[in-house]
Amino acid sequence: MKLKTKQFAIAAASLYLMSGAALAEDIDLYVSGGATANAPNVLLFLDNTSNWSANSQKWTKAGVLAKCGSNATCQSYVTQVFGSDTDLKQGQVELRAIKLVLNELVCNSATPLKVNVGLMLFSNTNGTAEANNTGGYIRRAIKLLDTTQCSALIGDLDLIDSKINDPDFKTSSSADYGAPLYEAFKYYGGYANPTQAQQGLGGTPTDGTHFGTARYVNTNAFEDVNAFTGAAKTNYRSPISATNSCGKNYLILVGNTWPNQEYGTNQNANPPTNTLMTRLGYSPAQIYLTSKSDIRFGDEWTRFLASTDVSSQSGQQPVFSYTLNVYNASANAAQTTLLRSMANVGGTGAGGYFEVGGDLKKLVDAFKDIFTQIAAVNSVFASASLPASVNTQGTYLNQVFIGMFRPDGDARPRWAGNLKQYQFSYNTTTQSLFLSDAAGSAAVDNANTGFIKACARSFWTTDTGTYWQDIPPNQTPAGTCLTSGTSVYSDSPDGNLVEKGATAEKLRQISDVANRIVKTCTGTTDCSSIVDFNTSAMTPTELGVASAAARDTLVSWVRGQNAGDGPPDGTGAYQTYNKPTTATGGLRPTVHGDVVHSRPLVINYGNGTTNDIVVFYGAGDGLLHAVDGNQTTSGAGQELWSFIAPEFWTRLSRLREDILLIAFPGVSTTITPTPTKKDYFFDGGIGAYQERNSSGNVSKVYLYPIVA
Repeated sequence: MKLKTKQFAIAAASLYLMSGAALAEDIDLYVSGGATANAPNVLLFLDNTSNWSANSQKWTKAGVLAKCGSNATCQSYVTQVFGSDTDLKQGQVELRAIKLVLNELVCNSATPLKVNVGLMLFSNTNGTAEANNTGGYIRRAIKLLDTTQCSALIGDLDLIDSKINDPDFKTSSSADYGAPLYEAFKYYGGYANPTQAQQGLGGTPTDGTHFGTARYVNTNAFEDVNAFTGAAKTNYRSPISATNSCGKNYLILVGNTWPNQEYGTNQNANPPTNTLMTRLGYSPAQIYLTSKSDIRFGDEWTRFLASTDVSSQSGQQPVFSYTLNVYNASANAAQTTLLRSMANVGGTGAGGYFEVGGDLKKLVDAFKDIFTQIAAVNSVFASASLPASVNTQGTYLNQVFIGMFRPDGDARPRWAGNLKQYQFSYNTTTQSLFLSDAAGSAAVDNANTGFIKACARSFWTTDTGTYWQDIPPNQTPAGTCLTSGTSVYSDSPDGNLVEKGATAEKLRQISDVANRIVKTCTGTTDCSSIVDFNTSAMTPTELGVASAAARDTLVSWVRGQNAGDGPPDGTGAYQTYNKPTTATGGLRPTVHGDVVHSRPLVINYGNGTTNDIVVFYGAGDGLLHAVDGNQTTSGAGQELWSFIAPEFWTRLSRLREDILLIAFPGVSTTITPTPTKKDYFFDGGIGAYQERNSSGNVSKVYLYPIVA
C-alpha cells in the first residue's frame, strides 16, 4: 500500500509485553484516590515606592481607551477601573485591576477559585532589625478568600486607593527588593536554605537576622496582627500548617520602579555577596552579568525561595514568584531585565513574567492568567518526541510532539487523548530555552501543574467558535483561559485540555467518515493483505458482536461516525452529538483516544533541502495513527492514515459501550459486570527501520509497534 507516496510496512505480530495478573498497573497512580489539594497561598507584594503615585506615571482614561481600540472587553475594563475619573495614579490602576479580577474570579463568582491571599507592602517607616533600610510588612495575613475575607481585602484595597498619596501608603524611592523578599521568607516559615532543604534540615540560628519566624522589619502600625503568633507581633504565624501543607505557595510582585541596591551588598566581591544571604549560608553567583552599580539580588532571592524549604511541615515547601512590570511611561530597561529574570528563576519560568506598558487589558489579563494558573489542577499526562533533521544525525528540528491522555474519573475505559505540537523559543535576557506554543509564548505552567498553560495554543489549533458548548460538560470542560478573546467553548486556545485542538481537531474536521483512511489486514496467520477497515473486512463473530447490524454500527463508530457513545441510558439510547450534525458528516467529538505509553515516533521524509515530517503513534482508540507533522504547510496536523490490527477487533466494543469498568484499586469487585484491566492496543514504543535511496532520502520505513 502507498500513502502520500511513502512506503511503509508494519510488523503486526510485534512484541507483546506480558505482565502477571497480580501485578499493579502503572496507570493505577493516575486515578487511584489521593489527598485533595489544599488551596494555594498567595502573597501579593505591591511596590508602593513613590513611583506608584508619581504624576509622571499616571494613566489617563483617554489614553487607555485609545489603546483598547475597538476591543469591547478592554473598554469594559476601562469603565470598571476608571469610572468617572479622567486619570489615575499607577498604583490606583493596579489596586482596581486586582479588585476587578478578584471579584470576577473569586468574590462574586458562582464557581469561585479556592485560593488563600495576603498582601505585603513596603514599610512606610524605614527600619529593620539592624539598619535603616526599607523592609516589607504584612498588610493582610494570607487567608482563604471566603465571603468575610473577600469583603475585608476588597475594602482594604479601596482604602489604599483613596489614600494613594498618603505617606501611610507611599514609601520613599530608596527601597530594595531584598529586604521584603527576606521578610516573605520569614513570614512563610524561614525554615532552611536550599542545601538544607535537600537534606531535610532546618537552619540555625533562629532570630530576626537569620532563620525562623522572628520578624526582620521593624513594627508597623498598619500590619495585620493575624500574621503573628501574638499581640506583641514578634514572630510570624506561617500560613503553612499541618492541615494545609499540600498547598503550593506563591509571591506576586507588582513592580513599579528600578529598586535600590540591596542593603549589605559587597559589589567588589567575586561573586558579589549580600549580608542577609550570607547569614543564611547562601552565596550565589550573579544570574546575569551587569555593572557593579546595577547589581541587584532580586532574582537571586526568588531563586532562593523557589529552591528552598520555607516550612518545617512535612515535604518541601518552596515559594514560586510571578512578576508584573507595570510601567506606564519611561520604562526602565534594567528593571525589565530584573523582573523577567526574577520570574524565570523563581519557579514560574518565562511565562511568569508579564509586561504591561500602560495597557489596561494586559494588566487585568496578567492577574487573571496568574490566578487561574495558581488555582489549576493537573489531571493530564504526556510523552514527547523530537524529529531529526534531514540527513543530519543527532540534529533535531524545532518541533516537539506530545502525546496526551486524560483518565476517565469514573474508571470507564474510554479516555480522552490527542497529539499536539509545540516548539522551543529562546529568552535573550536570561539566555535560556523554554517550551513555547504556536505564537512563541511560554507554554508550560512550571509553578503549578507542570503541564500546559490554559492560554497556550498548540500548532494546528484554530478558533472553532462555540463547538464544545453543547458537548456534555462531564466529558469536556470549558476552557479556563479568560484572556484569549475566543469563546471558552472554542478549541483555541486548547491550553491544558486534552481533547481540544491539534490532531483531534483535525480529525473532527474530516468532512465524511468515508474519506478517512483506516486500514486493517486479513490472512489466517500472516496479515498478508492490507484492506480497508469496513464491514466487509470481518464477520460479527470476529469483531466480538452478536449481529451484522451491531458490527456495522461498531465499525462506523470506530471510523469516527456519530453512531452514539456508551454507556447507554436506561432506555438503551446512546449519547449522540449535535456536532457533527448528520450521521455521515464530520467525525464525533470523542474520536481520538488516549496516548498513554506510546511515545510518538517521528520520521523525516524530506529530500535534504526541505523537511517532510510524519508522526506515528498508537492510541487507546485502537488505532496506529500516521499524522502530517509539519507545522504550517497545507495538511499539517491531518491524519494521513490509521491502522488497526485484527488482534484488537474484539476489544473495540468495550470502548464504545464504556460499561465494563477498569479494575483500579478502590473499584469494587462486586460490580456487575466485574471490572477488568484496561485494554491496550499499539500502546508501547515504536521501532523503525529506514531504507534510503541513492540520494540518501528515505524511501521506505518498516514500523515495529509494541503491543502492551
